[in-house]
Amino acid sequence: MLQSCSENENKKEDTIHNISSHEVKKDLLSILEIRLFSI
Repeated sequence: MLQSCSENENKKEDTIHNISSHEVKKDLLSILEIRLFSI
């Protein structure tokens, strides 16, 4: 029981990490695009 609980927590954290890193990549891309357009 405890084992599966902690595994679930790990999965949740992985998902959150994946989502946040994806958001960061999108932000970086948009910043790069803005830089390119403003040159």
